[in-house]
Amino acid sequence: MVTDGPMASSRVTAILGVMLPTIGNVVFVALFFVLTFNSGRGLLADGDTGYHIRTGELILQTWRVPKEDVYSFHSPPLQWTAHEWMAEIIMAAIFKVSDLTGVVVFFAFLLAITHWLLYQTLRTRSNDILLCTFITILATATSSSHWLARPHAFSLLLTVIWCHCLDRFQYRHDRTLIYLPLIMLLWVNLHGGYFFGLILLVIYLAGNVVYSLVGRPDQIRQYRMKAKSLLLVLVATVGICIINPHGFEILWFPIRVTSDRFVMDRVTEFMSPNFHEALPFKYMFLTA
Repeated sequence: MVTDGPMASSRVTAILGVMLPTIGNVVFVALFFVLTFNSGRGLLADGDTGYHIRTGELILQTWRVPKEDVYSFHSPPLQWTAHEWMAEIIMAAIFKVSDLTGVVVFFAFLLAITHWLLYQTLRTRSNDILLCTFITILATATSSSHWLARPHAFSLLLTVIWCHCLDRFQYRHDRTLIYLPLIMLLWVNLHGGYFFGLILLVIYLAGNVVYSLVGRPDQIRQYRMKAKSLLLVLVATVGICIINPHGFEILWFPIRVTSDRFVMDRVTEFMSPNFHEALPFKYMFLTA
């Protein structure tokens, strides 16, 4: 009996494809377990986790988002823009059901799925598995300083999704822009990092405007149409940002924080990086 070589080979390939995990799945599983079982020095290494949980509990108890600092005895009360209120409610709800263990598992999953999506997004842009894997690992190492059980983890995930939607629109002509206002509705209520979404929209808009002026004649109309679509979505997302407990105030909040020299000079996460330390993002600059 003679075995059909090509058919046997295809069966073996199919079996291996089912049994062997993809690189993306390996990234997800490895990162999930590292974050889950290293919570003492990782996800729970920041005191803000308890503060966010307590604020979420306060919102659930009072059914209102605080607009004054309830944790100080300052008189008159200090104004407070609780821009992470939705994330804090999620954290408080998880804590109520499963204590800090649930909070750790939730944020471990959130960060792991973020980097899994990053790998999958890169694979849609390139067939070079080694290059995509290298960039994913480098990005994972770079983001490790932000592996904390805090609302900014939502911004990491939504930034990857946001960039993927913009890329699909720009390079594959997909209608993914329609998802951005809905994403923004969540993002603006989860974390102040929503502002990066608006900045990315402006960058893509500016790029299409420039190409519509200096690009190839046969592509000028295409770039103009893309610029028009991006402008409409930018206006829509800015309008969506107002749908939050603070109204227009939320648009000025990121600008007000970053222009506060006292905060910028004393809060570690806002300080300039020390390039003498082993920071992986230095090498990302070199590969850009």
